[in-house]
Amino acid sequence: MRFSSGCSIAEEETAIKRSARSYTLTLTLLCVPLTLAPLSGAESQPAAVEGKHDPAVDVQAVQKAVDQGGTVLLKGRFDFGDKGSVTITKDVNVLGETDERGAPRTTIRGGYYTFHSPPTGQTPPPPGPKIAIKNIHFDGALVRNNQVVIEGQEAWCIRGERARNREALHLRSGCTL
Repeated sequence: MRFSSGCSIAEEETAIKRSARSYTLTLTLLCVPLTLAPLSGAESQPAAVEGKHDPAVDVQAVQKAVDQGGTVLLKGRFDFGDKGSVTITKDVNVLGETDERGAPRTTIRGGYYTFHSPPTGQTPPPPGPKIAIKNIHFDGALVRNNQVVIEGQEAWCIRGERARNREALHLRSGCTL
């Protein structure tokens, strides 16, 4: 039997199989780079900030990293002085380093509100950024005994912190784990 194209059934089947293989190869060549793209580049690597134990440097460095959103890894000792505060407006995971037992090694001393995510003032308030703060030792924020103030956020977690010289955290919504 011959089709209108002049090909037999066997020839048509061979042509269809070749076309299917070509289509599969094309999809593979297009999809593999797209799948691997998130594994390389800046998005997969956290922004690392090394503490200098200097309020003039530490607050600006942490604020710059947090402003980018994503994951921020804080390393070492940070000093926020008497007035240092980092404002969070984007989704961010702020992580500290841990020792072999899982205890926080990263320390932030002082600060006005060490981390602050203010409400927008809109009514009704829109969802705020998603915030996670983990494995940080807070040592003495100076206002109202609070290291972290997070208001009106849609979802966030704070876990693995230690606080000294003041009340640990002031949280107006969400959960503490």
